Amino acid sequence: MISCRLPKTVSNTENAARTRHKKAAILRLFHPGAIKPVLLESGSKTAKQLETLHFNQSAIHSTEVKLATDLKRLQSDQATLKVEDSACSICPAGWLLNSGNCYYFSTEHKYWSYAKQACKDQGATLIIIDNPQKQEFVTKNANGKQYWIGLHDVSNEGTFIWVDDSSVSYSNWDRGEPNNFGSGEDCVMMLKDGKWNDAPCVMNEVGWICEKKWTC
Repeated sequence: MISCRLPKTVSNTENAARTRHKKAAILRLFHPGAIKPVLLESGSKTAKQLETLHFNQSAIHSTEVKLATDLKRLQSDQATLKVEDSACSICPAGWLLNSGNCYYFSTEHKYWSYAKQACKDQGATLIIIDNPQKQEFVTKNANGKQYWIGLHDVSNEGTFIWVDDSSVSYSNWDRGEPNNFGSGEDCVMMLKDGKWNDAPCVMNEVGWICEKKWTC
């Protein structure tokens, strides 16, 4: 009978010991001294996360500053382009812009060949009036004055050509003109009303109109 009870007594003792060890382990786990390392580890992770977040915020701020700088530069470049573009739509001082060409109305009175050379010296030609729209423009801006235009028949009497050697496709002759009055009227002037009249090339009582392509 005794030999049968001994294992049971040992078993109860072991169970009791195991129970005490478990309780002790649980107490150690929740004891402030045991919790502290856990909290320290958690705090360390939080600090690293905050550091990473701060770094990311700094990077974002740097990116924002760079973008703002780039935007200012682009706005400055855009403003410069607008200024340059606006300059392309402005003729030289004293010239008028119309349909892609610049025009200069000189009220100085000189003979035809002088007027032709004066325009050439400015990178222009005596005006070639080859359509009614251009005629309307120059008549409107003539201010009731007379001007030499780039038409003549110096080379071949009765065959009028423009200073660029092109033939006449549009004309606005005054009534009875051209008449080569006195057999010496080889150059063409625009009268006060815009009509054309052949006149002596040496006549120096007329201004002139220069024309050149609009360029930037």
